[in-house]
Amino acid sequence: MQKILLILTYIRAIFHWFWLVFFTLLFIAIILFFEILGFKKKSYQAMRFWGFGLLWFCGIKVKSKNIQNIPKKPFLIMFNHRSYVDILALFQTTPERFHFGAKKNLFYIPFLGFAMKKVGHIPIHRKDPKEVYHLYASLKERIKRGDCFALSPEGTRHTGQGLRRFKKGPFIFALQHQVKILPVIIHKAEECMPKGSWFFNIGAWKRTVIVEYLPAVETTGINKNDIKQLQDQIHKNMTSHLH
Repeated sequence: MQKILLILTYIRAIFHWFWLVFFTLLFIAIILFFEILGFKKKSYQAMRFWGFGLLWFCGIKVKSKNIQNIPKKPFLIMFNHRSYVDILALFQTTPERFHFGAKKNLFYIPFLGFAMKKVGHIPIHRKDPKEVYHLYASLKERIKRGDCFALSPEGTRHTGQGLRRFKKGPFIFALQHQVKILPVIIHKAEECMPKGSWFFNIGAWKRTVIVEYLPAVETTGINKNDIKQLQDQIHKNMTSHLH
């Protein structure tokens, strides 16, 4: 029975890729249409529906926990990062529109890269911290307008136990703009699509991902000299909720 299930999930995963290409191109067009007309809320609703459709097709359900901890915008989401499912799960549970940081190479993909830039997601050049800090500084006006962002303090996806050591970049971002930090733990996303996998949800017909929102952390009045203390505080808090 287990072998049959495995074969069925691989068949579904193959069909998923054909479905994904069509569905993504369709929704990129819809999202760009709303963006050009200035309908930001409808654009975000379309992004959420795109993510829902993708996860539903692959048998992945997303549940939220402690959503009442989401503060008034603007804020910066900091999440543990183990899977491409992470961002899709955040879309399903975060009511406020947010923009995530993604590796710069994704913005070179035709059509998709243009759409990501148009929507307001930000390209992260992992090998050039100075360029990243300059990018963060350039977001000042967007923060004033109430834009929210999502960054992984771990930097990239990983497969080890626990949390990796946090990078300074996201904390510099938060202190520079004096926005609240919203720590988020995403549970079981790596089971749905671990790092290195090209397929969603292999070996199980249905899985559930839980997005847990921890209490927001105020950054007003904290300066750059206290970054290490802030890093340790949030790392400790997220680690305690990880399991």
